Amino acid sequence: MINAFDVLVEAERRGVKVQPRGERLIYRGSRSALSPEFMESLRYLKQEILSILWERQSVTEKLLAWASMVSEDEVILQDPVRFHETPLRPVAVTEISQYALRQLKLISRSRIEQDTGGMGRFGLDWWRLQEEEALSALASLKEAMEQW
Repeated sequence: MINAFDVLVEAERRGVKVQPRGERLIYRGSRSALSPEFMESLRYLKQEILSILWERQSVTEKLLAWASMVSEDEVILQDPVRFHETPLRPVAVTEISQYALRQLKLISRSRIEQDTGGMGRFGLDWWRLQEEEALSALASLKEAMEQW
């Protein structure tokens, strides 16, 4: 039996963007990616998918709100905070506000490019990865700041 997580993984694999909008699911993707069978799975598991997406959205919104607040506070530390921006990219940051602002700009740009289809060799997958890495970097920074 297929579950809501499986449908969301399949949507990502197909390049279909699924978002909650109130009690509705909004999805974007190519006609071939939105096959009748896939659409039926979305309809059948709609409430479960909405619950998962709302939870994810809530976590992301809280992280972005934190980053926005930090970026406005001009936080500069004497000793650097050390964390992994990505699993293989350790960083040490003293200008916390500037770092958070750069990541927020990258997330904003990534979302714009994803909504407009990207350009040239920088397609939707590349911009999606940029957004995920920036969100992950902010989450790592937040965790490091809480332990600092």
